[in-house]
Amino acid sequence: MAKYRYAPIDSAIGQIRLLALLPSTKFEAEVQIQLTTAVLSETTIPNYEALSYVWGSAENPEYILIDGSTLAVTRALAQALPYLRYEDRPRILWIDAICVNQEDLEERGRQVERMATLYSCASRVVVWLGAGTESSQLGLQTMETLGSKISYDIEKDLAYPPIQAGDSWTAEDPIIPYDENSIKAIISLLQRQWFERLWIVQEIRLANHQAVIQAGHKFITWDAFISSCYYLRSKFQNFQGNQYLASEFQKSYLRIQPLGLGRPQVFEDLQRLTWDTRNAKCTDPRDRVYALLSVVHKSYATHLRPDYRKSAGEVYQDAVLHILEQSKSLRLLTRCELDESSNDGIPSWAPNFAIPCRYQLPLRDMDAAGVSITHARYLGNGILSVKGARVATVCQTYSLLDVADSEITAIKTIQYLVNESLITSEKLYPGRDKESVLSAACRTFNRNLFLDHWQPPKGTYPTFPQGRKALDDILAWKEGERFADMHPYTQRYLRYFRPLAVGRSFFITHDGNAGLGPQSIATGDTIVAILGVDSAMAFRDAEKCSFKVVGEAYLDGFTSSEALLGPLKDGWVRMSRFDEETKAYWGAYLNTITNAIQIADPRLGALPEGWKVRKHGEDRVWNWFVKEGEEEDVEKQSEFERWRSDPRLTAGHLIKRGVAIEEFRLV
Repeated sequence: MAKYRYAPIDSAIGQIRLLALLPSTKFEAEVQIQLTTAVLSETTIPNYEALSYVWGSAENPEYILIDGSTLAVTRALAQALPYLRYEDRPRILWIDAICVNQEDLEERGRQVERMATLYSCASRVVVWLGAGTESSQLGLQTMETLGSKISYDIEKDLAYPPIQAGDSWTAEDPIIPYDENSIKAIISLLQRQWFERLWIVQEIRLANHQAVIQAGHKFITWDAFISSCYYLRSKFQNFQGNQYLASEFQKSYLRIQPLGLGRPQVFEDLQRLTWDTRNAKCTDPRDRVYALLSVVHKSYATHLRPDYRKSAGEVYQDAVLHILEQSKSLRLLTRCELDESSNDGIPSWAPNFAIPCRYQLPLRDMDAAGVSITHARYLGNGILSVKGARVATVCQTYSLLDVADSEITAIKTIQYLVNESLITSEKLYPGRDKESVLSAACRTFNRNLFLDHWQPPKGTYPTFPQGRKALDDILAWKEGERFADMHPYTQRYLRYFRPLAVGRSFFITHDGNAGLGPQSIATGDTIVAILGVDSAMAFRDAEKCSFKVVGEAYLDGFTSSEALLGPLKDGWVRMSRFDEETKAYWGAYLNTITNAIQIADPRLGALPEGWKVRKHGEDRVWNWFVKEGEEEDVEKQSEFERWRSDPRLTAGHLIKRGVAIEEFRLV
């Protein structure tokens, strides 16, 4: 039988191919397909489903019938088609391996550029995990049942009361209402190859709420699947049962993180996306950036286009500079990790996305430089100029490599570090209050994220008093005592500390403050608050009065703009409050004496003459500052520029305020 020959399509008018998978009442019947063309545009959207699947090996292909001719497809796709076929009617699908002429490189390139449109416009995205088994049937059925009993709010990290009467599914205790076989079946599902692929991130994030996930003949809604995953994750955080099972689920859960948090068609910044997808696999290291462009917020990558003529290093450097130009954002700086032994030729200020992150948790919810705008410019020859304020110099470092080994190792590590902190404090500041050192250590081991920080509370973090009591319990621990016998607050505190410590070092500065930094942080490194960057950064002296980026850092006492504005006073604390309309937590300031909450930092004072707060649709959660007479110009600002438009936090205004703002040339 003749090989199928594709007729050309007219990309200029938005033409695509769609396949009709012809029906059959017999599962074993030969697969037959008809190919047609359709126009996909802003005004014309045909009705079709899009398949998200693993291509599999191109070796030993199988052949399917298309309009009386044959086409070679991978065995993985050939296996899927009989399961996807209806018995009584054709099924209209878009499947890249069939609907795109893979031998026509020009057509393939144009269609790849339209992937975002193809998946976002589909009436439904079908996630194909592979052939069904008894285990996959049990896993999907368990998740479907669980999804019908609870409604999980991903942003608040809370499960709502059961939709149906019965067991207390949303109770805070870690009891999981399923047996081990059911949980093992779910873990087995999460370990399927589909979850490893980087390209699936855009395919499922761009899907609508009709998306389904299927193995064999069994399918459930994507909403039920993702809600079940997050619900089980929250239960396993304080699980007292089979620890091997808990560990396996948590490792499998890492594959779920990049897939949109259950919120379809949400666009984010590249810093967040590259972090979420750090464990996903791709063949070409340049796709660490290119595979995410469809789900990067338009403010961050308006004109960034795939160019496979460039090296991976050039792509990573271009991504930083392009996003800096488009949005004035330098958040990608926090993804950098210095590796002095590397010869990749990438500047230290451009993350090497091809190398897995050493750490497991980012230092989120930091506010080291307030809502300041980035003051950065590229000087050429691999040099990036940024502005900020020096905070401290590292004088001692301690590796946290062993913390991941066990809870007991983590306990012994904390005991040692607290003792070292007390000794150093006494040397530097004789007579310093011991409680201030212990409180600083308590905050540092949990990056100062306690339940008190959020309104309403988020997740299962301990409160600060609970964390402080947990530290006392840890310091009182003696050899031979069991972790399982420790107070639940102490166990919870340690479970947050262990993943945070992975890939990091504990350090003490010249003025006695404690912090967490990259694994490569060293004595003599400088901690800096960079304008426009949420976390403090560690820099290392380089040649010709320049610096290398070591990585992001937590420095106790400098997470709320203290380096620029001094400490908060009169009962004010920085916190996050939930906004129902945007379904997100937003930074604010709480006066613990009066219970007043406001958006503006109470240390900033009055606006400069000629400036005002502009009204907008989200002005209940963030301020947009404009200068009188320039209202039309600010409409062109990126969201990042709008969020960080406070004139009181510009380099010039901070210098007038007496802040020692410096230029740092990064290489």
